[in-house]
Amino acid sequence: MGCLIPVLETSPHLLSLVRCIILRGIPRGDEAGVLDNLKLLVSAPDLRTLELGFAGRSWNAGYFRYLLAHCSSTLTELRLLHCHDYAGLVHDYALPPVTQQCRPLPRINRLTLTFSSGAIAVLNEPLFSPFLTHMRHLGYLESPHDSLGPLLCRIGQNVESLIVDTNVRDALGLRLEQLVLRKLLSLRALVMEVMVVTPRYETRLIPPLDREEVVRAIEKSMPRLTENRILSVRFFFEKKRGLY
Repeated sequence: MGCLIPVLETSPHLLSLVRCIILRGIPRGDEAGVLDNLKLLVSAPDLRTLELGFAGRSWNAGYFRYLLAHCSSTLTELRLLHCHDYAGLVHDYALPPVTQQCRPLPRINRLTLTFSSGAIAVLNEPLFSPFLTHMRHLGYLESPHDSLGPLLCRIGQNVESLIVDTNVRDALGLRLEQLVLRKLLSLRALVMEVMVVTPRYETRLIPPLDREEVVRAIEKSMPRLTENRILSVRFFFEKKRGLY
């Protein structure tokens, strides 16, 4: 971000050519110039894809709310990383007020939440209801499954594809299948992601993963989705996953 801003300040017409912005390691909103720089980037007039990855514990609801309110109305894909509330962490700096007059809000077609359950409460606020009315594709990764149900109940009728990470022991399958059958009437593809953990030390023994056994267990927990050929299982290696 530090290198990009001077270029845009010198040649502001370039901002209209930007279609995708990936911001990782976003600092706290009270650092010098951060809010103004982020506001400039997320409001690019023809922006289509935006990835917001917050550094450490820099995320908070007010900060995120401010950025959402200034997103370009052309945005169709939003990827969020590390939007998470930490117990006992308080951000005491002031932010400009957010009002409905900021700009027309985008209608997101594709949303990916990675370790970002904290963002759900903000997205569910009345001010941001247009964000989710056209949702078709959702990725929900490395986040508490308890937060997934309310989100799907809100946007479920239009969702066509859903990606969720799981393990065989978390008993998610049956609960998720029941929710899908009740709420996700347009769903065409459910992808269950399973992480393959590799040993970090030679002395640490990790039993090899029997992928066929894992697939059978997941399919058994969701028999109707398996029968309807909606369910698939995908494996990925630890620290090898990207945002979708």
